[in-house]
Amino acid sequence: MHLALASAWQDVNQTVFTFVQRRQGALVGLVQAAARPARDAWDLLRLAVAPLGPLDQGDADGERERVVDELLEAMLHATASRGGLRAFARAARDSHGQELLARRGFRRYTDEYTLAADHLDVTPAPLPDQLSLRVRRPADAWGIFQLYCSVAPAEVRHAEGLSSKRWGRDSLAAATVGRLRRPHEIVLDDEGMIVGWVRLAGQTTRQTQRLEVLLHPRAGDALPALLAHAVVALEIRRDRRTVCHVRAYEDAVLHGLRRVGFDSIDEHALLVKHAAARVTERQLLLAALRAQSLGLDVSRSQQQGAPHTWDPYRVGTTIPEHTE
Repeated sequence: MHLALASAWQDVNQTVFTFVQRRQGALVGLVQAAARPARDAWDLLRLAVAPLGPLDQGDADGERERVVDELLEAMLHATASRGGLRAFARAARDSHGQELLARRGFRRYTDEYTLAADHLDVTPAPLPDQLSLRVRRPADAWGIFQLYCSVAPAEVRHAEGLSSKRWGRDSLAAATVGRLRRPHEIVLDDEGMIVGWVRLAGQTTRQTQRLEVLLHPRAGDALPALLAHAVVALEIRRDRRTVCHVRAYEDAVLHGLRRVGFDSIDEHALLVKHAAARVTERQLLLAALRAQSLGLDVSRSQQQGAPHTWDPYRVGTTIPEHTE
């Protein structure tokens, strides 16, 4: 039995990995992961194990778990060695797959509902007087990030490690091209504070469109009006199937979408595994100087003995928690 790298490209800038597990020349398992834009986080795309032949049920279950462990170990080693600090996965709630991922150190940090509507039937509705709707600007990245921070619990923010770059523009050229095309994002403004965001994401098929929605709890009642305006501003097709992924803690969005005809069609647990990172003496010195400039006392956090290092090739450990 051995592992084989079956990715199309094998250079250091590779952003997709595919590992296959073979036994006596036969394919018995496959795992695939893709890097996020910053390449410090990876998504587990698929994990599959083939039937293992004429083994009794007990041996078959144990062998499948061994195959899964070896596939995940190979994937985590490859991503950590290329600077990946987090690996993300989605698994059906209360499924055996979630248990297998937990064996390799993945932990659940929230649940996610998939909602769908075959036909958008939103009626025009006025926005409250203090709210205004406009097309998203490149400078709104920070405001959208602040909106995310006001909605997501602390454990979710720690698990995902996002920054305003998640909602930023990739380049000046991309921003320029974006102005020439029809808008894909709108924001809801409350006297200079962004309290709502809707994005028409890439279409999965010609008959399916996907929405991303963030909404501040204090603007929860404005969701029907926000969606009605988004349909017009973003030229959303009413006759296409519309899909939206909503986190379990986003009550305003979840209940608001259900009120306008969306139904829950699937539910997943979102999981994360933190990899290890080597901390150099220079990084420790810079962190200490930065803390000193902020007026923080770091003397109590210093420990006796040799400084600690974290090996990126040891994917079974986690990075130490930090305070923001």
